[in-house]
Amino acid sequence: MRRLIGFFDTMAGRIFVLLFVGLFIAGVAGVRISALQRAGALEDLQHSRAADRVAAFLSPGAALSGADGAALSGGEVPGVHVLDEQPARGAVNESLSDYLRGRFASATRIEAYDAPLTTCFPETPARADPAGDNPYWRLRPPSCWVARLEFSDASSLWLKIETPMTIVNTPSAFDPIYMGALFIGAALLAFFSARSAAAPLRRLARSARLLGDNFDGAAFEETGPAEVRATATALNKMQGRISEQVTERTHMLSAIAHDLQTPLTRMRLRLDLLHRDELYEKLLSDMDEMRQLVREGLDLAYDVMPEEQAVRLDLDSLIDSIVQDAIDVGAEIVFAVKSGSDVSARPGALRRCIVNLLNNAIRYGREIEVIVERCAPDRVSINILDRGPGIPADQLETILKPFQRLSGQNHANRGGTGLGLAIAHRFALINAATLTLSNRAGGGLRAELQMAAMQARRD
Repeated sequence: MRRLIGFFDTMAGRIFVLLFVGLFIAGVAGVRISALQRAGALEDLQHSRAADRVAAFLSPGAALSGADGAALSGGEVPGVHVLDEQPARGAVNESLSDYLRGRFASATRIEAYDAPLTTCFPETPARADPAGDNPYWRLRPPSCWVARLEFSDASSLWLKIETPMTIVNTPSAFDPIYMGALFIGAALLAFFSARSAAAPLRRLARSARLLGDNFDGAAFEETGPAEVRATATALNKMQGRISEQVTERTHMLSAIAHDLQTPLTRMRLRLDLLHRDELYEKLLSDMDEMRQLVREGLDLAYDVMPEEQAVRLDLDSLIDSIVQDAIDVGAEIVFAVKSGSDVSARPGALRRCIVNLLNNAIRYGREIEVIVERCAPDRVSINILDRGPGIPADQLETILKPFQRLSGQNHANRGGTGLGLAIAHRFALINAATLTLSNRAGGGLRAELQMAAMQARRD
């Protein structure tokens, strides 16, 4: 149900509703108009045949002088009878009157009237409920008319004109089968038309999402309707300008970092000439922090890593090597669960992302544990767990931004430049992965990195 509601919130869903309602109303209106035209044509045919029967009943060129002077054809015509007296009648039926006038030019006046059913069929049994035994319930009551013909010699004649009963349950244009077919046909046509119309927009939206992860990605396809082509062209221009700005920023930061390396190296060499006392140690600590800031600033500048291509990686092997490197320098880490998954990723970016997350756990926590598992048939989750102070809930997202550092007793004097998690977040985006931070029950932090899994590794 949620997916259905979500569909109607999309462009395709809205186009589907408009097309379906329009097609269905047009179909019903067309059937109704056709039914009305058919009913009118059948009524005209009935009037024409009634006039033909009256013409066959009377002798050609009859001149009447009273009721006894009627010159008849001598044969009986079904549904036409002479009346001895003026009958009960209703409104004038202009259509039948016109047909009769066309048949009898010798008559000075002809009028046809709708008549009560009892005038033509006085002994017709009443229709009963379908569940009853009356066999006439399936018959529609016939039409009945009376006509008065006046001739030039002032003679006149009253006739009653009958039509046979018809079957009630004849197929109708509005029967359930027809309406069901119309409903299904309109729904299918609207659905596929809506999907076809929205397909260029879906491709555009997918490319726009990829643009947020990689400014140097493939250009937007300038295909589809004119509006979509114009939007794709504008986005391609925007992508080009953003890529140029990012490249310019990268070059600027790399130049600054490179130029800073030389004076920092000279300062480090000159520092070694000083007497090793407390001031020396403080200056050395400040120098190392500056060098780390330069290195991480350079890493942040080159987060797009344009020269690195995505390759197939054995995720467990990559993480195992990272964990072993950290253990070799004294960290206590447990690689608890492995997934046996392969991923498509930029190895340098993914490695630096995981290293930064591990370094953050080592700096602030203890009892570090790494778990890699399938969280969905086509997704793999990398979890780095620790037991530390965690992060305040209102800062779990802002801490991923550059130069964001936590303050307070639990995080004081821990070092860091405020770039480690920001770089990890950037490198996660490069690999189309999502990085989520959450506090653990009982204390500590969970850093979860989710990305697409290719398939289980074959042993």
